Amino acid sequence: MKKRIIAVIVILAVLVALFFIGTGFQKRMDVVLVDYSVSEDGTEITLDVGIPTSSGYIRGFKDNGSGVKPHYLTFFSTFGGINSPIGAEHSFQLELTSDDTEICFNRPEGGYELILVKDEETGQWLRPSGIGEENNTIFEATILEIRDNYFLVEPVEGSQELNNADLITVPMKNIGTAPQPNVGDIIEIAYNGEIAESYPAQITEVYGIKVVKEAEQWDLIPMVMVNGELYIDTGHESTVEARCGVMDGEITSEVDGSEKPTKDNQSNFGTGYGYQYGSQEGIIEINMNEKWWVFATEKVLASSELMIDPVAVVSIHNVFTGENANITENEDIRTISNILCGDAWNTEGTTDCLSNIEITINEETYKYHSDCGTFNDNVNQNYLSLDDERKAVVNAIFSEYISLTATEVPAE
Repeated sequence: MKKRIIAVIVILAVLVALFFIGTGFQKRMDVVLVDYSVSEDGTEITLDVGIPTSSGYIRGFKDNGSGVKPHYLTFFSTFGGINSPIGAEHSFQLELTSDDTEICFNRPEGGYELILVKDEETGQWLRPSGIGEENNTIFEATILEIRDNYFLVEPVEGSQELNNADLITVPMKNIGTAPQPNVGDIIEIAYNGEIAESYPAQITEVYGIKVVKEAEQWDLIPMVMVNGELYIDTGHESTVEARCGVMDGEITSEVDGSEKPTKDNQSNFGTGYGYQYGSQEGIIEINMNEKWWVFATEKVLASSELMIDPVAVVSIHNVFTGENANITENEDIRTISNILCGDAWNTEGTTDCLSNIEITINEETYKYHSDCGTFNDNVNQNYLSLDDERKAVVNAIFSEYISLTATEVPAE
């Protein structure tokens, strides 16, 4: 009797073990692609997958392509039973080569379904429904901001999407391998034609994103970070004569001239320069080439606190004529800066003005309509309406550098 009981227990244990392990080798024929992303160098794709029902989990896959493209992926259930979560995964990485063309998922009766295909022209990986313009809605937009998982864009003039919304959020997925999008770039967006009504408006189903025009990259004005504050070159040499010989600090690291420093004692113009704190808060003086140069914080530059005339990077652009110019007169810079940094902004959103001028100051861009004297801040959703006197002052300054053409008719 004892031997029989032991034999039954052993048999049951074996059956349980076989069931536990065997379920892990069951193929899942109903796996769906939820989302995907391609690495910047195009050598790896991350597949986020799921099961359309509440029954079962996925533990892994096998690539049955055996080195022959396309990839044929067979997925398997988890160990421990139909609904066991042991070893469950929902995100998988698949190595890619330049010759890869398709990714397929296994389906019943040994068949495979085409899930992703590589666009031969752009090199992007797209869902089959995203291939060919006949299945896509395509428009171009300028990137205004890059957030954690989406772009904030403004459709270009003349696009149908601009009639729906001037600001749209677009998820960061299905992006071409090169070049990678940056703020200021114009990108082409292929999507399913649906835009959610919100503000900003939203696109959720994106088939492909590629850069069609890169923003011009200019070196930034020299700047350095000290104690968590950015100090910007004013362009002025210090007039201090009696000076202590002890430095308050030294620039020890640097970034490229087109980037902003992000660490203390880091600049975008070089290393090894000593500095001393200035006679007023928000000022430091840096010793370079046997001279002392004055640097100030953005707050000081944008106010009347600076005891010398500031030099800031201020550029203007006429969107209709294509003219570009930098404002060079310090007094003009101070006038525009004081207006934009004032407290008269209306926070109820932007206006529908046909803005003809874009002005960028300290890397912040505003739109301006010279006919009505209105500034729009699309990023913060504010607007500023000038009275007739201040509008005349601003227009006079701008007209010194570019034309004020405010219609779609190009200037002669």
